[in-house]
Amino acid sequence: MEFWKLTRDDAESVEIDIYGDIGEDIWGESDTSVGAKAFLDMVRDAKGKAIDLHVNSGGGSVFDAFAMMTALSNHDGKVTAHVDGIAASAASFLLAAADEVRMSSTAFVMIHDASTVAFGNSGQIRETADWLDMIDRQLAGIYAKRGNRTEAEFLTAMDATTWFTADEAVEWGLADYIDEAVAAAACITADKATLATRPEGVALNNVTGYTETSTEAQSGPAIITASTDLESESEGQEPEVAQERVAIVDGCIYRLTPETTD
Repeated sequence: MEFWKLTRDDAESVEIDIYGDIGEDIWGESDTSVGAKAFLDMVRDAKGKAIDLHVNSGGGSVFDAFAMMTALSNHDGKVTAHVDGIAASAASFLLAAADEVRMSSTAFVMIHDASTVAFGNSGQIRETADWLDMIDRQLAGIYAKRGNRTEAEFLTAMDATTWFTADEAVEWGLADYIDEAVAAAACITADKATLATRPEGVALNNVTGYTETSTEAQSGPAIITASTDLESESEGQEPEVAQERVAIVDGCIYRLTPETTD
């Protein structure tokens, strides 16, 4: 499956899809992530044409998303962002660089506090915490400039890890228009927080190897059992070991196996 692409050169507008994590995969194990440099090249290749940015991402690197925002802000043509399934974490503030944001009626936007891994003595850990607070204020400022709530309100929403439906995203000014739902949109991400903080009404349907009390993968294979095209593709094949990847399909969260991403 191709998770980000450009349309042909002679098209009047250009489509860029972000259907995976934001940021380079340092282990080289993912074919779904897109880094800032690759994204910048795609925007440059658009050469001033209108861009339709389709987003279905669990987020990723804050700084890659910052660089991607700059690339979109400097683009001469109109940028329309389409949230097809989910724009979470870093993907949520990437939307702020678009001239117009449209959401599927079943899509979600999720915002939360920045996080990192810290190592060192007590003074270094405190410095890291201060640095994260600074990043949070910067993100809240981006949301407030784009939306119609104050920076303080966005900081509170981030601290609570808030999921916005399409209606709520428009109410808060994070999106402009609501479109009819796409038939099926899968968001693939390694971020387990999308499971742990899922909004009310988004069920963990037909997921094997998962419990309601833990976001850790259980032993044994995890196969999608929903009546979707994904199931038919794997029918009759031997199950493979579960990966730390999940999908949001029509408002339900599933765990994916390797054959569903080919």
